[in-house]
Amino acid sequence: MVSKRPNRKGFPPEVGKEIIRLSLAYERLRLITRPTARLEPKAEDLSETTRKARERLKTLGIENDLVSFARAVSTCNSDLCALMIEAGLDINMRDHRGLTMLIVCAMRGQKESAERLMKLGADVDVRDSDGYTALHWASEGGNTPFVLSLLRKGAQVDPQSRTGVTPLMLAASAGRYTTAEGLLKHGACPNITADTGATALYRAVANDHLAVAELLVAKGASVHSKLENGPSLIELAKRSEHPGIRELIEHVQTNLWNTFDTKENRGTRPAGHSILGLYPKPA
Repeated sequence: MVSKRPNRKGFPPEVGKEIIRLSLAYERLRLITRPTARLEPKAEDLSETTRKARERLKTLGIENDLVSFARAVSTCNSDLCALMIEAGLDINMRDHRGLTMLIVCAMRGQKESAERLMKLGADVDVRDSDGYTALHWASEGGNTPFVLSLLRKGAQVDPQSRTGVTPLMLAASAGRYTTAEGLLKHGACPNITADTGATALYRAVANDHLAVAELLVAKGASVHSKLENGPSLIELAKRSEHPGIRELIEHVQTNLWNTFDTKENRGTRPAGHSILGLYPKPA
């Protein structure tokens, strides 16, 4: 994961690992073409609605399985989606990787399809096999309207993956300013640490995203995080090729504005201590 730029040492190990994981996940998104187990009719009495829905699907020649449901979602066929659910399909059914259709929509940035699924009762907090929710994927992709839609539907703002990663960390890693801002406005904590020891600010600094780093600092992000087997955030900032990153972290240290713990701290900066005016907000 080393850039071709001169003197660039590459990403910290935990950042590179995350980029590889996300790349592999997107590569697997030629998805849901593998047949999955079909719903077998149950022996017990079915409701009249369910029976009629199954008969209708049979007439249409449509199997009530995840493959057919994925096609209905991808073509925004809300009526067919509703019919399949009436026929007994679980809207939160997973494929072999633990992906539900709502998570797939988040990975693809299909906000309208996702909103239809949520109206039909999709679980906004369901996780894939790596512990990532739809909010994780929408945040990583910088799809702020999608992120806000999920939050309005009651999605947890700080779910942690199996490795402790939050949506805010993914937004920070990718430099998604408006997405990070939206998450913070809905109560996202900037000082949660992943299993590696990295925080959202650490990730923003590691990727030279100055505006996001400044936003996080103004919202109480600590500069005292450190990887378990790597440099501290302060050391990382000193190595940065971005002069603004170095200046920002040095400014925080010099003015003693940053005294927050990195473990589950939801502290906010005292009035008048915002440094958002130091650097221009991105367009």
